[in-house]
Amino acid sequence: MYVVPLGCILSGLVLAVPYSICTRFSYWAAFKYLLSNMAGLSTPLTGKMPARHGHFVTVVVSTIGFVIVAINTGIITNLQLTKRFIEYENSKTDRSSIRGALRSTAMTVAVACALIIVYIGMSSVYLAMCEQGHMDIKQSFLYTFSNAVGLCDAITDKTPQTTHGRAFAVVGSLSNLGVVGAVIGLVGELNVFNDILVSCGLLPPDDDNEKDGSYEAAETKIDVVESTG
Repeated sequence: MYVVPLGCILSGLVLAVPYSICTRFSYWAAFKYLLSNMAGLSTPLTGKMPARHGHFVTVVVSTIGFVIVAINTGIITNLQLTKRFIEYENSKTDRSSIRGALRSTAMTVAVACALIIVYIGMSSVYLAMCEQGHMDIKQSFLYTFSNAVGLCDAITDKTPQTTHGRAFAVVGSLSNLGVVGAVIGLVGELNVFNDILVSCGLLPPDDDNEKDGSYEAAETKIDVVESTG
């Protein structure tokens, strides 16, 4: 899950150079501003706002940052752990029955919820440890939950005050995008969801079954010829 934070932080370090020049921010303020946007923090790490001459640059740099986040999130969908679950679930799913479709859907939802709950729980505990005296476990949970689900306004007025807490807020929020990427990968590759789209006419029919049937028929014909010969 740390593929996304690492890629975004490295990109932020590079993009902060031209951005600080154009907006007249300090390098550190520009870096924190960009990371806050990439991570989608409900409470930005810096109170600075670009002046009028920096608005266009903000749009350009933020768009580049958004694309970088999307690319790093997409990488998560191709990790071996995600692919193994997809292969396992596809092998266990009966594509011809409603029961199989419901089972696959329920399993995917359960895995997605488990990933998010584990992420929020571990992040809340660690953030509370970093913010001893500033945020208790309840406030840490509310803050982490607000960032995880993308709330515009956090449901707590408490924000990280220490350097470690602020750094973890960014890394944790970016890691959440990795969780989202894993869920997207699961949903996009499961056969049952593809079948639903095919039945709705949104995807062309899959030819794999037809190919398998033709191959089996060809094998049967060869066996018959050999036995009669």
